[in-house]
Amino acid sequence: MAGMYAPGQVTVMMAENVSADDARLLFSELGLTIATDFLLPHRPMFTLSVPEGEEMLWIKKLRADPRIAFAHLNRVYNLT
Repeated sequence: MAGMYAPGQVTVMMAENVSADDARLLFSELGLTIATDFLLPHRPMFTLSVPEGEEMLWIKKLRADPRIAFAHLNRVYNLT
């Protein structure tokens, strides 16, 4: 399963006390599109669409923002 990632996608969880609305505004300002959102009880989590081949560039940029708890490649699992 190693190396199985969705191309053009990054998964992000927001830091504590960052609202989903604030996260959406941030992503909009960065020109990123939200593919899916997971509104967990205290921290919103998102899958973002980024240009294919630029996933690691965006992960580095997002990790540098204190409003983001983590950012990583969107791992793909085959359940069969």
